[in-house]
Amino acid sequence: MVSTFGTRGYKEFVVRALTEFNKWHGSEAVAELVKLEGPSIVVELSGPFCRTCGLYDYFDDLKLELEKVLGKPLEIAQADSGGDERYVITYKIGDEHLRSRGHREKLILSGQPGSSKTVAQKIKGVNR
Repeated sequence: MVSTFGTRGYKEFVVRALTEFNKWHGSEAVAELVKLEGPSIVVELSGPFCRTCGLYDYFDDLKLELEKVLGKPLEIAQADSGGDERYVITYKIGDEHLRSRGHREKLILSGQPGSSKTVAQKIKGVNR
């Protein structure tokens, strides 16, 4: 997916991610867009939420849907309880925001040097 952050038209991509999330989780959790502001996406999640699932799994699942359509890494910057099975989650978009908070990528090479089977793998979140 082509990165859309930095353009004015990324709301449609966020709505697409919320729709996909609701398609799979709608009987347990419903996501609604509260606002888009700069690199922030603010979403309200309402339950009843599955009691055997971890609550933060819903936050992470929505983060993955957003990352998929935006083509950018996100961070859960804040999660507040709105009471009555409601949570307001703020996601921050973009590489610059994550780098400013110490987020790094580390490149791992595996295989024999000079081999055509050398595999490069990025590992995110390494603080070195």
